[in-house]
Amino acid sequence: MWRHATPGRRFVRDKSKLRRSTLETRWQVSLCQTIERLLDRYGASARICVVKNLGRGKDFSLFEHSATCTKAGTLGAVVIDVPEPQPAAAPP
Repeated sequence: MWRHATPGRRFVRDKSKLRRSTLETRWQVSLCQTIERLLDRYGASARICVVKNLGRGKDFSLFEHSATCTKAGTLGAVVIDVPEPQPAAAPP
C-alpha cells in the first residue's frame, strides 16, 4: 500500500488519486531547486531558459513569486510561455 502525506492533507492510499495540483507543486519546487543549484554553481555565466508549458499546467505562481525566479531574472534568465495546443479538429 502506497501512502503520501503533506501538511494539512490526509493520507492517500492510492497513488492515482493524488491531485494534479499536488504533483504540479512538487514539480515547481523541484524546478526552483534545480535552477537555484545552477545559479549557485555557475552564477551569471549560466544561460538559463525557463519554459512555462501551458499545455502541462496553468499555474506557475509558485515559481513566479519565488526568490529563485527573481535571482534568475537578475542574472539574465529568459522565461518563455508556450501556449496550450489547440484541440484537433473533428474530421468532416
